[in-house]
Amino acid sequence: MSVLIVVLAMLAGLVLPNLPNLKRSREHRDFRLAVRRLASQAREEAILSKSPVILRADEADGRLVVEREAEDGSQGSVLASARAPAGVQFERFILATGDVNAAEWSLRFQPDGRAEGGGLELSFDGDRFYLLVRPNGAGESGWGEAPLVEVDEWEAGELERRI
Repeated sequence: MSVLIVVLAMLAGLVLPNLPNLKRSREHRDFRLAVRRLASQAREEAILSKSPVILRADEADGRLVVEREAEDGSQGSVLASARAPAGVQFERFILATGDVNAAEWSLRFQPDGRAEGGGLELSFDGDRFYLLVRPNGAGESGWGEAPLVEVDEWEAGELERRI
């Protein structure tokens, strides 16, 4: 009987120290999924509502926010948000024009599903994670540094030669 108690105590000693790490890992995974979901939700909401929707970062509050764009230029109505857990930092904000700060960064999704193109990088205890939204509205995410956002533009009326 006492041997059983000792074995159970040893097992508990092995498992209990890892509980905070397991909780933190789960919170980080849930936030990564929320980041992806918010980008998809912003695009879908823009298409369904036939009005522009914005994905922006509130760095002071540590949140990503999806909001309907207000017509008068004021802050729009919040549709969804996700708060970053402890250990997650906003590292880099990217638009098609280049890197910007958090206050300037927002991704606008148009009613036809297109977006301005851009992304952000987050640090999860030192590991980089990125969300990238292409100008066609398609999103991608992954580990490491975000790839470049390329915007293809052609002059109106320009002929394209096909061979």
